Parts: sequence; C-alpha cells; structure tokens
Amino acid sequence: MGFFDILGLLNPENLKNKAKDYIKRKYNRTLEFDDLSLGLSEIKLSNVRISEEGGFENGTFLSAQKAFVKIDIKEALNKNIDIKALRFEEVSLILIRQAGGEFNFSGFLPKKSGAQPNAELSSLAKGWSVKAGDISLVKGIITFKDVQSGRIICLKGINSSAEQFSFCFEKEQVK
Repeated sequence: MGFFDILGLLNPENLKNKAKDYIKRKYNRTLEFDDLSLGLSEIKLSNVRISEEGGFENGTFLSAQKAFVKIDIKEALNKNIDIKALRFEEVSLILIRQAGGEFNFSGFLPKKSGAQPNAELSSLAKGWSVKAGDISLVKGIITFKDVQSGRIICLKGINSSAEQFSFCFEKEQVK
C-alpha cells in the first residue's frame, strides 16, 4: 500500500464515503451518520442509521447514538479490514419477518453457493477483505415484527455481545 493510499484511508471524509457506498452497493441500504472521528485503532460514529432495503422510505433497520469500530491497523495497511470489535450504544434494531417468511436481515447473510457473484461488487472490493470479531449492544432495544401474524415483540434494556462474530463468505472452488 502506498503513501497516498494510507492518506486516503485516514481521511475521515473518504472513509465516510467509502462506508456509505459499500453499504449501498453490497446491501441496497442507506447508511447515514452525523460524525466520524478517527482514533489510533478505533473509529467512532455518532447518530448512526441504516435503512431497510431500498432506503429510509422503507423504514429504519438499525439506529444507534454511538458506534465504535476497532480495527487492526496493520491489517488495514495490507488492504484487509479486520474489525476487532463493533460496539453500538443506545441501539434500536428492528427485525421483521415478511409475509413470505423472509427476514429483513436476509440480505446481510451469504447467498447460497449456487449464486453467481455480482461483478460490480467484486470490483468494488478491489481486493479488500473484511472480517469482524466481537459485536456488543449496549442499552439496546430489539423489536421483532411478524408481518403475517401481526405480532410484535419488543426487548428493551439489552446489553449483549457476540464473540468471534463472522460473516462467512465462501468462494466457490473452481473444478
């Protein structure tokens, strides 16, 4: 990675635009936040919002007053985003089971191995690898909505974490 690549990575405005573009292209969702600040190994976001698929006119999937992303700087210099920890404070997460049985978070899960990778997304990544470690929710509210039955369950006061969380995306092996 060259000197200018490092400067681009450390520029908050570049990082903000890359994050928004990645979420839009990869998940068809809109990412908004008020402020981004960089620490030595942590990125802090304030007033974070992620839309449902298609945009905020379809609802808000996640909102948090603060989000903290701890990354491994050495890995970032090698174009690998190794997220050591994600922490969301005062978070609201809305999980919806659609009438057809699909969940609103299904787009975040890996596609079945028979699916063809999207060439546009492959070029977007440009060799960057992303993995995540621990995820924590502090002062959280999780709402479950079942569209078919009309039931809504709301869990308030959630303080939870998942260790060694990973989105497992396996590449198809060439035969």
